[in-house]
Amino acid sequence: MQVSQALVERGAMRFTGQVPHAALMDLLGQFDVCLLTSEFEGMPNALGEAMARGCVPVVTDIRSGISDLVRDGRNGFVVPIGGIREFAARIALLQSDPGLRARMSAEANRAVLEGGFSVGTMVERYLALFGDLTDGGTFRRPAGMLRLPPYQVAGVKLFEQSQAFLFEGIGVLPSKWHDFQGFVREMQGVSGHRLPKWRKDLPRPYPNVMVSATSGRVSGVDVFSANLVRGLQALGRDARMLMTCPDDRTPDPMAPPTDVAVHTLPVSRNMAWRKRWKVLREYLEKNSPGIYIPNYDWRNSCISPTLSQKVGIVGIVHSDDPVHYEHVARLGRYWNAIVAVSGTIADRILELDPALAPRLVTIPYGVHVPAGWTERERTAERPLRLVYAGRLVQEQKRVRDLPLIFAGLAERGVPAELTIVGGGEEEGHLRRAFGPWLAGGAVRFAGTLPNHEVLGVFAQSDVLILASDYEGLPVCLLEAMAHGCVPVVTDIPSGIPEVVRNGETGYRVPVGAIAGFVDCLARLQADSAHTRMLSEAAYQRIRTGGFSTEDMVASYLGLFERVLAEAELGEFRRPAGPVLPPPNSPWLTKRRVYFPGRWHLEQAVQRARKYFREKSG
Repeated sequence: MQVSQALVERGAMRFTGQVPHAALMDLLGQFDVCLLTSEFEGMPNALGEAMARGCVPVVTDIRSGISDLVRDGRNGFVVPIGGIREFAARIALLQSDPGLRARMSAEANRAVLEGGFSVGTMVERYLALFGDLTDGGTFRRPAGMLRLPPYQVAGVKLFEQSQAFLFEGIGVLPSKWHDFQGFVREMQGVSGHRLPKWRKDLPRPYPNVMVSATSGRVSGVDVFSANLVRGLQALGRDARMLMTCPDDRTPDPMAPPTDVAVHTLPVSRNMAWRKRWKVLREYLEKNSPGIYIPNYDWRNSCISPTLSQKVGIVGIVHSDDPVHYEHVARLGRYWNAIVAVSGTIADRILELDPALAPRLVTIPYGVHVPAGWTERERTAERPLRLVYAGRLVQEQKRVRDLPLIFAGLAERGVPAELTIVGGGEEEGHLRRAFGPWLAGGAVRFAGTLPNHEVLGVFAQSDVLILASDYEGLPVCLLEAMAHGCVPVVTDIPSGIPEVVRNGETGYRVPVGAIAGFVDCLARLQADSAHTRMLSEAAYQRIRTGGFSTEDMVASYLGLFERVLAEAELGEFRRPAGPVLPPPNSPWLTKRRVYFPGRWHLEQAVQRARKYFREKSG
């Protein structure tokens, strides 16, 4: 803003505000160059109008209709997105070479008039198209139910107004069937829309949503489940968390949230698994029409092939982990929709089975985002406040790296404090490794905390540390960034690179690179201005990037609507089949709790492909 103000005061820049179109056409003829710095476009009218009046275009290199108009070095210049120096260099060249500017101006005008971009040519083409349509043909549009616009696309919210199109809640279905009927009657009266009659054997809007949560533990998946159910309930939807294994003895139990509906499946520790499956199947059918989200409940989700069409199944792949890929490889064909929490995970799923593509969507987790970013008070004397939140296990989380990182900071004289949130089998080892710092108060173990208290810890911390060797899209990462924590995390192929941009919203470090962690943390301690910039950028990335609870809930509502519509129109009917438990499951006969072991990803892919070949053969 200060730069712009100085340019305005010098007369080098002026803001005209909105100008009538006819006056704008006259105004364009007075300029030499048209600048377009966009990240994405279609076929910009403004660009064609400027070129038609002799303006030389200097534009960004984006895949759109721009490439049909602008030929780099011939009738304009094309530069990389954000290439400020390149823009300046091209403009300086045009300013210093009037002959080049005149030739490019004539070529720009010719590209529009002779390249098929005039109004007359456009009208002729549309008339020809309309003639083809009215002459009839082999294509007939299919009839279907009214499909509402999505709430947002690629993180861009389409409707900011509460009543954007005749009714509230654009992009979502009403909560009750009678509300839906009233909405249909209103739409028919306004615009003549007609919907097909619902068949009795198929679900009607809006279904129950049953989100499996096993027994509750320190897991981002359970936090996601609570956030989704909470968001759906806030919109008046029937949603609940379903505890399918209340008898489980987990090493890090977490009490169910008290502000969302939680149902417990009536099963006991001594109940045979086949009887448990029967109880779950009867529960889901009794509460149909509904949407069942198995999450990571491998032991019970194997009933998916046996459920009726009244139960829509939305499976979610939560982690870049062979166990999750085995889950979708075994049951994905029996799910109405498959959600990947990151683009990387979606790509891996398609490697397993490209046939899943039509039902695969990417929906990132959503978290609570405060109304505004809160700046931390930083001084050179105050220690850098670090936080780790998650299970205290070495497998996946690599928590034994934490003492090594802290020791590296101490060796370099970097003042720091560390709060560890969570519990697990490695807690004893960590307490011993942190011995002197724990006694001195530089390190503290907060234990397992309710989610709202975890968010409070994030709000008081400067940096989140995550040393994992594989992840999906960690909920703790999103929550920490939403509260202004700068992430210093491992650079792994998951959802992490989609939110943590090196040097912009945080830092990504190679797995096991202790010195790399120490270097990043030392810089954050020494440069408070840089830390402040990253903190605000991290917050903005979550707030505007489609990672809020509202964004997530809206995306899932749109997906549930699609599942309902496909069932009603017969576009997709899940195949039926037998119960498909995980392979080599010892608990089928011994009632042991089954937690699949982690194997190499390539082995998982090979096993899944072999499984598909055998089933389809």
